Amino acid sequence: MTDLKRVIKCSECKRKLAEADKFNYLSLKCPRCKTINILRTESSPPECHEHLAEQKHGTDGEQTRLQPTG
Repeated sequence: MTDLKRVIKCSECKRKLAEADKFNYLSLKCPRCKTINILRTESSPPECHEHLAEQKHGTDGEQTRLQPTG
């Protein structure tokens, strides 16, 4: 599996603030120019079938599991 890290730089002074591979929302204050940098992912990664199954509920309130097809 490839480890892809994104270099996060200040939008104002371009100072390197961090490196990150996964985040949904990130707010960083630049120590140099004090700019608040807010970053959000453009799209969420697809969720696995097991995680989706844990979120599904039947009509009687009990959790139901998705059955694999194929």
